[in-house]
Amino acid sequence: MPSLAARLRAPVGEGTTALAKPWGPFDDYRVAHRALRRALGPVLEPFGLVVTDYAALRLASLGPTRPSRLSLHLGISPAATTELMDRLERRELVRRERDPEDRRATVLSLSKTGEKLYRAAALAHQQYLEQLAREMSPEGLAALQKGSRELKRVLERRERTRGPGSSEG
Repeated sequence: MPSLAARLRAPVGEGTTALAKPWGPFDDYRVAHRALRRALGPVLEPFGLVVTDYAALRLASLGPTRPSRLSLHLGISPAATTELMDRLERRELVRRERDPEDRRATVLSLSKTGEKLYRAAALAHQQYLEQLAREMSPEGLAALQKGSRELKRVLERRERTRGPGSSEG
């Protein structure tokens, strides 16, 4: 059976392909990132969470969070952020409050129920990642850490110099 990367590049329909050309060193990263998100689904499912819900709770666990920061952090639209916040609020995992620094704005905070659920899900998430790390070679784990840090450094530098909403095409 072809690899996942090969299947993602396979023809999709008449005269089209999923990827016209490989993404070079980012090909494996992209495929691994998607596979990791899929693999985390069953880890978070017992908590009634999907990966995006978990990421929102994780950000909110760091302190009150504005919806715009949540949108940026998750890479989703403001409308999708509102739907996410509504869903988490209905489950009483988060609450919306006035931003103490700007009373026109709101912030998202974890509720007591949300804190408890987040801690349990975070433990399962951490245990899963530790299991993956144990299955990797020490060299592979070191390369992953080094490459991830370098990519983060470059992206943060670009964001500082260009701003988060800019793109180069």
